[in-house]
Amino acid sequence: MLRLLEAVKEFKYGLIGIIFTFLGITLTYDSWHEYHVRRLLRDHGKVTSATVTAWDAVEDPKTRALGSFKLNLKYTTERGEAIAVEKVPVPTDVGLEVRSGRATSIRVRYLPERPSAVRHVLDMSSHAIELAMGLLLLVGGLVIAVVMSVRARSKRKRA
Repeated sequence: MLRLLEAVKEFKYGLIGIIFTFLGITLTYDSWHEYHVRRLLRDHGKVTSATVTAWDAVEDPKTRALGSFKLNLKYTTERGEAIAVEKVPVPTDVGLEVRSGRATSIRVRYLPERPSAVRHVLDMSSHAIELAMGLLLLVGGLVIAVVMSVRARSKRKRA
């Protein structure tokens, strides 16, 4: 019975290591992709005005405060292409202005070679914290997996 409990405990830690590694890979990939898009937008993105067609916000169940606004937008590129994009994240203050009806259009920056890559003009943060967290989870998961593997091998050699 004691060996079964130890095996379950080792499996649990191994599973935690695998989950941390998977989350780390996912978060690192997503934040690296977002960092790359925002860098391109800063380097050679074009600024235009976009009309808000719809909005959505996540509501905090405890405080009923709205946050994490996402807008559906329509805009025209400098080449004259009409573009419609969905779920563009915007800062909370911009989302609140849209919700109240004070703003029906916003300034956005888009990539000429990929017009669907669009962000609010003021939302050009680098996502370095998310990238660091992803790398930390990745390294932590790998360390847990390696430690559990070494422990399992040493127990097998003793037995």
